[in-house]
Amino acid sequence: MFALSCIASGYGQDGLYYKGKEYDEDPFDELTYFSSGINYLSNNVYLGRHDSAALPYISPFIGYQLHNGLYGKAIVSYAPTKKAGHFDLLTLELGYDRSFGKRILTGVSAERYFYYKNSPGVRASIKTNVSLYCTYKSEKVEPTVIFAVNRAKSNDYVMGLVLGHNFRFASSRLIAYPAVAFYAGSQHYYDDYLLAQLTKKNKAFTTREIVSNAGQNKPLVFEFSAKVTYRTESWLFTLLPTYAAPMSAATIKLPNKVVTEKLSSSFFLSLEACYRHERK
Repeated sequence: MFALSCIASGYGQDGLYYKGKEYDEDPFDELTYFSSGINYLSNNVYLGRHDSAALPYISPFIGYQLHNGLYGKAIVSYAPTKKAGHFDLLTLELGYDRSFGKRILTGVSAERYFYYKNSPGVRASIKTNVSLYCTYKSEKVEPTVIFAVNRAKSNDYVMGLVLGHNFRFASSRLIAYPAVAFYAGSQHYYDDYLLAQLTKKNKAFTTREIVSNAGQNKPLVFEFSAKVTYRTESWLFTLLPTYAAPMSAATIKLPNKVVTEKLSSSFFLSLEACYRHERK
């Protein structure tokens, strides 16, 4: 799941940061500030699925964070593909994070996607996403539960569990966050993606659904990641390698035959530089 770390959306690949001095001494946790930066993603993988060719993104972004946890950001994603580079996606996001005591962190975010009409992205049919998360902070393993709704032609529901822990070095300027995540949900988005790919090859293709039981909730992917963040006074530098192991091969109904999806694990990398400026 593509995410940015400069203004945290709270869960999954984004890592987790409790807004309190006991866990993180980042001075920007208590400030209102502007942010800007750039993110590189080596392949746009979503819930273990991806296009047959790698879809990298170069994504400049801007954001604004209030000291009370409310934030907004805008991201433009350029895809430097081998055939022809193009601007593939504009993302607008609003979110809110709130802590309860020293142990509970919750948040909600809403994203609106504007995809290039011929985007090869596996999630290009999704128009909006609304996500909720809740994290329990501890000195050992920190569990996060997630619930998300993707709105497209038909809604998809995604549930997740992330287990991770922050390791801090150099007075909390260097933070490592290894994590394992499990996601389950429905696959209308994947059905839309496969239909779009087949229609490109055969304009006469009229079948409306090719993924059997696309609305059924099922295990979709295990993800293993190790996010590393280095903080200076105003900059954040982030490295996020992720290994995704998809599950529950889909049954695909083609015009003349039925095939089983060939699952393959994937490794992808995210690099980001973010500059933050306090609002005076």
